[in-house]
Amino acid sequence: MLKVWEPFEAWMKPFVWPSWAHREELELPFTNVDENEEAYVLGAELPGFAPEEVKVTMEENVLTIEGKHEEKKEEEGKSFRRFSEFRRQFRLPKNVSAAAIEAKMENGLLTVMLPKTEVPKLEVKNIEVKTPPPAPVAEPVPEKGKAA
Repeated sequence: MLKVWEPFEAWMKPFVWPSWAHREELELPFTNVDENEEAYVLGAELPGFAPEEVKVTMEENVLTIEGKHEEKKEEEGKSFRRFSEFRRQFRLPKNVSAAAIEAKMENGLLTVMLPKTEVPKLEVKNIEVKTPPPAPVAEPVPEKGKAA
């Protein structure tokens, strides 16, 4: 959906924003998911974000990573601010142990460890498929005037 201000912002960007702001905005961080025998490991590249600017939550098997970052720069005697914000969600398999999830951030790389757990197997029950009893067969009715 086109936002009302998008055409205006695109036209004004070269005139208003400083040169450092012309790079692409961080909309969604680059992520990678690996799996080993014990856990799933999710990595997200968040350059410039501090750990306190990042929030990781889990609700109903959906892992959410959110971040808000404010950057201040001075260029040619002028002060500029830039805001970055993102939200990424991942639907997780049922074998992730939500209580044991850990996250750490080092040098702009967020690593989320998602330990695996045993999922109880559902009981399989065979259901018998029955056929209805045969319908009663009607005996022919003798015609009037004729003896059987």
